[in-house]
Amino acid sequence: MCSRGGFSELDIGFAPEVWQALLGMVLGTFILVISIASQSIPKLIDFYMKDIRSLLYIWFLIISGGHALIIKIYGEIGLVREPSRIFNTHVLLTICSIIAFPYVFYILRYTKPTNIIDRIYKENMNKIGALTSTRSHSLVYIPEVVEQQQYSMFESLNQLDDILEFIDFKEVKADIIADMSRTIQNYIHLKPYIHSDFFKVSPKVRTDISFKTMVGQFEEMERNKSLYELKCFRLLNNNYIKLMEEGEFDLSSMVTGNW
Repeated sequence: MCSRGGFSELDIGFAPEVWQALLGMVLGTFILVISIASQSIPKLIDFYMKDIRSLLYIWFLIISGGHALIIKIYGEIGLVREPSRIFNTHVLLTICSIIAFPYVFYILRYTKPTNIIDRIYKENMNKIGALTSTRSHSLVYIPEVVEQQQYSMFESLNQLDDILEFIDFKEVKADIIADMSRTIQNYIHLKPYIHSDFFKVSPKVRTDISFKTMVGQFEEMERNKSLYELKCFRLLNNNYIKLMEEGEFDLSSMVTGNW
C-alpha cells in the first residue's frame, strides 16, 4: 500500500509535454484532414463546429493538459496535491490516449464526402419535418423564427449545390442530385401540413442568390406557396445546364429522370 509520502514523490514533470504532444497529434491530424477535404467540400469547418463529440473531446484534451500544467506548477512551489497527480496521469491521460486513435479515424470518416452529403440531407429533412409540428405552428407568427427556418433550409440546398460544383467524383455528384430530388419530393408530401404563414418571403430569402432576378415575383410566390420548390428547381435547372455543357449526359439525365 502506497504511503502519502509515496504519492508526493510521484514525478509528473513529463505530463505537460505528453499532453502537448497528444494535443498536437490530434489537432495536427484534424487540420491536415480538414484542409485536404475542404478543397472539394466547401465550408467543411462549419460542419465540424456543429459536431458535439469532436468539440467535447478537443476541449477535454485542452482542459486536461491545463490541469497537468497547474499540478506541475503547484509541485514546484510546494503545494503538492497527490490525488490530482494520480487522477491526471493515470486516469485523464489514459482515457485521452485511448480515445485519440479512434478519434483520428472518426475524423477521416466524418470528412468523407458521401457522409457529409448524407448528413446535410438528413438534417435538412429533419428541419422540414419539424415545420409540421405543433410547436412550429405556434412560432410561425414570429418573423425572426420563420426567417431563420427558411434560411437554414435554403442554406442546406446551397451547401449541396456547392459540393456538386467542386467535387470531381461522378458517384458523389449522382448522390447529390438524388438527394436534392428526394428533398423536394418529400417536401411536397409534407407541404400540406406546414402552416400557411411559413411561406411569406423573408428578407434573408430575398437576398438568396437564386432569387436575385425574381424581385417582382415574391408576391406570386407567397400566393402559390412555391418558395421552396422554386429554389430547388432553379438549382437543379442550373446544374442540368452545367452538366450538359460539361458533357456529363448521364448525370444531366438524372436531373430530369427523377421527375
